[in-house]
Amino acid sequence: MYAEELTLTLQALARYELGNPTVVAQLMRVVQSEIKEFRLRYLCATAGALGTMQACPVDLMAVLDSHAQFEVDTINTQELLDNVQAFPLLEYSWRPYEELCLGEFLRRVAKFRIAEEVDQLVDPFQVLFFLQARGHLHANYLRALTQWCLRGVHRPNVRSERRPTTAQLVLLYDYCREHGLEEEPALNDTLSYFVESGGGKWHALYARPLAYKKKRNYIRKEDPLKDVELPRLGSRASDSAKPKMLEDLPGLPGLPQEDSSESREIVEAETATVEGFHKKPSESSPLLEKADSTVRARISSRKSARPRRSFDPTRPRFRDQEPPQPLWYYGGWGMRPKYQPGRSLGRRYPYARVPIGPRGAAWSLRR
Repeated sequence: MYAEELTLTLQALARYELGNPTVVAQLMRVVQSEIKEFRLRYLCATAGALGTMQACPVDLMAVLDSHAQFEVDTINTQELLDNVQAFPLLEYSWRPYEELCLGEFLRRVAKFRIAEEVDQLVDPFQVLFFLQARGHLHANYLRALTQWCLRGVHRPNVRSERRPTTAQLVLLYDYCREHGLEEEPALNDTLSYFVESGGGKWHALYARPLAYKKKRNYIRKEDPLKDVELPRLGSRASDSAKPKMLEDLPGLPGLPQEDSSESREIVEAETATVEGFHKKPSESSPLLEKADSTVRARISSRKSARPRRSFDPTRPRFRDQEPPQPLWYYGGWGMRPKYQPGRSLGRRYPYARVPIGPRGAAWSLRR
């Protein structure tokens, strides 16, 4: 019998007051031999059932006590909480083991300081409600929970990630205010980032790199021209902007003529700038700092993507494809494998395609 089956059998005997000495002695012998398979909740039920029937000897009780202490010291924090929550549902239980489990759970929770320790729990806010209902909520767990929430709000808002919800953060702030922790930096940072990111739905968009290369480090920097007003250039399609830009230039009719050749060059340069494309300067922008030059990106390879074949409507489509082979060429599952297309060596074997015909595979193998 398994440990759970032995526990249920002892509980049934205690419920109906069927304390047969022979049966109970045999069950106690099996419990003592298989004590390593008993979890803490099974130990509580077994000790409670034997105590109700008044059939628990001292040596067996010592074995149960030692294994209960071993279980409490070795199991994780979440299993301790599961055992504490399962004790009220047991028909027969042993109060010393319940107090031992609850004391160990509270002792471990009181030592929580960072988010990784709170991450041991399946639902940290369920533990918060449990401690609040039992009257064991303290400031140390609230500080650790704020650290867990601070890390959680920076995670993606998907089902596979554990992150706090809006209602949970509101309850956390209320509990922290009751304990005088409303000025905690972690709590304020959590709430501010949660609001700024729209609950994790507004993803931070990063600028794409100018060139991509594997095993290359990219440095992200704020836009230096974010708050700088740049001069607006005229449209190439509109000709009405040209007189407005050139009306104050020297050398135009109606203005004093100083140097006609120099003025003509200036007018031609401005006109070419408006009508043509603006070339990117080879040097860095004067608005950037000395250490933030845009020409310091080092790329060892200038290879681009493989060029695609340009579409030519006059080129027949069938020339870009291999000609279809006859059905007898492919053969069935029981035929010998045919030669596959190889590299073309002119008139010598191997040919570009499968050698077929009178000078095909048989002729090639003879040679």
